Amino acid sequence: AHLAGLAGGHVAALLHRSSRMDDLLDRIRFHQSSGAEESGVMAADPALPPGRLQEAARAFVATVSLPSALPEFDLLQVPRLKTEASARVVRSLADAYEAVWRAMADPANGYVAPDASPPLPQTPEQIRTILGVVT
Repeated sequence: AHLAGLAGGHVAALLHRSSRMDDLLDRIRFHQSSGAEESGVMAADPALPPGRLQEAARAFVATVSLPSALPEFDLLQVPRLKTEASARVVRSLADAYEAVWRAMADPANGYVAPDASPPLPQTPEQIRTILGVVT
């Protein structure tokens, strides 16, 4: 539980620094859980305009691409715990980016036409590679 909290804190901080991607994810999850009938089309939500999602995705990629962005967990003395904490962080970050990417790529959300390419340049797979996520 302590390890999850430690990793979660780093993830939250990185997402917040990425143009408040954490807030966008909360809003996306709200739409996904309530359905379009209740919440309307995601792209029509004033809190989720395409430009803001694209800006957050660009800031995210820039942030996680910095060599110093990911935590080292130097205070953890056990190598296995250090490795596990780092893996939790990169998996959570990759999952967060994928949630935004999928929201924008789904034509039902109003961001793209059914035959259009996704509006974000990096795919979730490319982000997983950048982060070094091992599957």
